[in-house]
Amino acid sequence: MRPVLFAWELGENLGHAMPLSRMAAALQADGLQIVVCARSLLSARIAFNGIEATILQAPVWPHYRYGGVLSGGGNYANILNTIGFHEPRNLAAVVAGWISLIDLVKPSVAVSDHSPAFLIAARIRNLPVIATGTPYTMPPLEGPNLPPVDALVSPVADERRMVASAAAVLSQWGKPVVETLPRLLATESRFVFGLPEIDPYAAVRREQLFETPEGLPKFAPVPAEPSIFAYYGANDPNAEALFQALAETGVKVSCYLRGESGLLSGFLQRRGVVVYETPQPLAEVLPKVSHVLSGGGAHVTQAAMAAGRPHLIMPRHEEAAINARHAARLNVGRWLDAPGDRAKLRAAITTALAEHSMHTDAARLAATIGLRPRRPALEMLKATIKRHVR
Repeated sequence: MRPVLFAWELGENLGHAMPLSRMAAALQADGLQIVVCARSLLSARIAFNGIEATILQAPVWPHYRYGGVLSGGGNYANILNTIGFHEPRNLAAVVAGWISLIDLVKPSVAVSDHSPAFLIAARIRNLPVIATGTPYTMPPLEGPNLPPVDALVSPVADERRMVASAAAVLSQWGKPVVETLPRLLATESRFVFGLPEIDPYAAVRREQLFETPEGLPKFAPVPAEPSIFAYYGANDPNAEALFQALAETGVKVSCYLRGESGLLSGFLQRRGVVVYETPQPLAEVLPKVSHVLSGGGAHVTQAAMAAGRPHLIMPRHEEAAINARHAARLNVGRWLDAPGDRAKLRAAITTALAEHSMHTDAARLAATIGLRPRRPALEMLKATIKRHVR
């Protein structure tokens, strides 16, 4: 029986690796062989701990100096613009790397997460793909062009250049040209994991959203004393100021630090902060705290919403900024817009902890989420994948 290949090409951290690991664990329980090609070997090693899987490095995009605006939305093509997808030489190199991995692994089917060049390689090798990801990384593909993430912001990327670049690569391998970017990104099946509250394409999306493979926490009464669970990257340039500010608030803090925590972990432990060595199940951690603090990834944001916990967000990228704006609009979160400034961060956190209206609105949103029909994806995903296994 040929293996199932998990492909992760773009994006950071455990928010990509953890859902893939949950899918892999479910498939492995049914006797399937798993091979993972991961953007981050460290994140993959953490997420796939305890799962029998071969882990390989995914192709790395060549350095590309993007001269345009790095933030502000537009559409998914803007992400492709920043990595140099529209440069045929760069795209061809990454696609060739993926083809080599496909030929090495010889999978019968692939599960992809945020992997645009891989989709071209899979097309060249006639490999069926089930695409998965967050609402932000999975734009609707029904039209001739990709929809904008914000109706008031026009896309700045020229999709025709993306298509022309892909056409040049496909032609090199004797494959027919694909005329639009949505058709280029299309796959046999798609599973979009997330809540409509964080879907930037909610106004135009027709496909249903599924519950994340990890599941969502349930609402629990908020502890009487303020307390914060922080999930943040130890190597982030703002991490030191942020955690110093947290330690100075005087509230009970627990945290998981992604990456090499080193001196920061020791400092926090000396200040009485509980530092977890491994990622904690959010369904277990969040009911024990009154607030959540993170970089605003989809994984933590939707868990905080489902648990009814106000969320303090210091976003590092566009998807996180979108999540922060949605949380603020719903009055279930606050954007900590003072990177690197310890005093301002401490003041912003202290102010947010005192905003009782956020607890009311967070509980109301959690109740709404809890009353919706559940849409778990794992069993449907397994059935879809196993149809292709040979």
